[in-house]
Amino acid sequence: MKKLIITAILGIFFAAVMSIAASATGTGTEADPWLIGTPNEGDVTAVLSGTGANLTLTISGTGAMADVIGGASWYSQRDSIKTIVVESGVTSIGDYAFYPCSKVTSVSLPDTVTSIGYEAFSGCSSLTSITLPDSVTSIGKAAFFNCDALTSINIPEGVTSIAKETFVSCENLSSVTIPDSVTSIGNHAFDNCASLTTVIYGGTPTEWATISKDQPVIKDIVPTYSMAVSTTVTLTPATAEYDGTDHKPAVDAITVKKGNTPLVYDRDYTVSYSADKFIDPGTYTITITGKGDYSGTCTAEFKVTGIKITTTVLPIGVVNNAYSQTLTCTGGTGAKTWEVIESSLPAGLTLDEQKGLITGTPTTPGTYTFNVKVTDSETKRDIKQLTITITLQKYDIIILDDGNGSVYASETWATAGTLIKLTVIPKPGFALRSLDHTYKDIIMNDGTFIMPAHDVILSAVFETTYNVQPVPKPDPEILPASGVAIPLNFRATSTQNGNTARLRWSNFPYADKFTVFMTVDGVQTKLKDTKNNSLTVKGLKNGVTYRFMVTFTVGTWTSPESLAATATVTPYFKPLVNAKRSDGNIRLGWKGVPDAEGYIVSKLVDGKLKQIAETTGTSALITNATSGKEYVFAVSAIINGEKTGVKKSDLVTVKL
Repeated sequence: MKKLIITAILGIFFAAVMSIAASATGTGTEADPWLIGTPNEGDVTAVLSGTGANLTLTISGTGAMADVIGGASWYSQRDSIKTIVVESGVTSIGDYAFYPCSKVTSVSLPDTVTSIGYEAFSGCSSLTSITLPDSVTSIGKAAFFNCDALTSINIPEGVTSIAKETFVSCENLSSVTIPDSVTSIGNHAFDNCASLTTVIYGGTPTEWATISKDQPVIKDIVPTYSMAVSTTVTLTPATAEYDGTDHKPAVDAITVKKGNTPLVYDRDYTVSYSADKFIDPGTYTITITGKGDYSGTCTAEFKVTGIKITTTVLPIGVVNNAYSQTLTCTGGTGAKTWEVIESSLPAGLTLDEQKGLITGTPTTPGTYTFNVKVTDSETKRDIKQLTITITLQKYDIIILDDGNGSVYASETWATAGTLIKLTVIPKPGFALRSLDHTYKDIIMNDGTFIMPAHDVILSAVFETTYNVQPVPKPDPEILPASGVAIPLNFRATSTQNGNTARLRWSNFPYADKFTVFMTVDGVQTKLKDTKNNSLTVKGLKNGVTYRFMVTFTVGTWTSPESLAATATVTPYFKPLVNAKRSDGNIRLGWKGVPDAEGYIVSKLVDGKLKQIAETTGTSALITNATSGKEYVFAVSAIINGEKTGVKKSDLVTVKL
């Protein structure tokens, strides 16, 4: 009943003053805006834009907006205004400014506004939320009267009084945040706010008790004392210089105050840290979480200054091959200068002092340890010992055959000057006739040769022997019963390099063909029929187990699985990464890759992978991550100085 009486009285009042007051100068268009400033009316203007029932009212200029006497110039179009935009420069919202724009759903206020006038938003019954800038220090009487849809309001720090009737009949208002600067709450400020159940107060229980509250609704609510409002956190000290040690502040080095009242650790709040240790240069976050009478959180930052070299592993170099690697660091100020001190780089390599880039062509194999120093513009520095291994170039050895036998090399790839031994395995009735090639620098000597400084391709040619009669093939009909004909020691082996497996199996001279099968996750697939006793399988997936089976066929008879040759291989040539949340951070882990010299951790930024860390371990802790944000990471292994590639399927996604 009270709401209806007040509304009726106000309606009569406005009808009366509307009938005798004139509108502001102008027509409300871009070319002829309404002039609504004070004391100079031209200081602030108003323009309506849009069409139909979807209009935007824009207030712009410099200075105060005049009070509305007799209804605003846009009063006749009030039911078509959906959006109100007050631009930067306007310092106050006049009395009755937007009364009663009942269809408004969005209001934007700048941080130049310091006061909101009497009934400024009264009757804006479709407005569900509004953000009051921190610059506001005064809110007029009944400023939000009858804003039925408003659900929450945050009173800015600096407001000292909530005037009477400010939120009368805000029937859906359920939450109010009040700063500790408020010293009084006026009579009927929250009348007819039946949904109001939550008051978040920025001060302490003692300070709340001293506030003058002529308001039954507020008196009956026990406030929540928010750590997010009017809380100061002091760290002693708040910074430290990087020296390789942990500088994480202890609890007794952290002082927390609510207004002027000191809070007590473990009674009023708890402390958590963004990282286990504060060692490397950077900014770390300390989170204070309310406990007991207090709720919510606030944060403080601790900075480790200085500079740190983050490069830990350098890729392997190869003699007479171009080398390039950039050294990395974190922290520091301004331009960085790099230098090698009290040691030297491998012959043929140099360090760019401005870029930290090691380049050149190494000339001598060996393992070289050296000290590198980085200095920033404030002469802060770090020194680290690094190692580069320089190896000789390795070249591939490829041997082709005509199907009548096989030739195997003692190495599949080797450096120049290595002695390579060849093993010849002909099929029965055949002998090696020649190993053909076109290289002038290869001289065969009793099945051996010295590896040259290039790849080698040999072609094995076999011929029928004249002094041995071919062994007759067994009759297929009696083969299963012939203990001589069936090779009971039929075996297979496999070697794996990257995503490729090389299968070899026992030779059975009477076989018309061999059939190779592959089983993955219980599903068997036929790969190939072949007359050779080897097969290369490419395109294997990282971390997947493959089981190969080889059967042989003589005539129409095929060996059973009990006589089949089998081999199993699980290629693992790049990291399989998992990610999990850990105390507000992200921890990445992966299984070590055989022969890896180190690992590079990258983060997906704007569609590209950006390196963020390099390590010899099998895990990485990602700190300073933003809560609610999704991150995408990848880890590459360094093998023989080269990074393993990353496909879309290798990416791991985690949301903090």
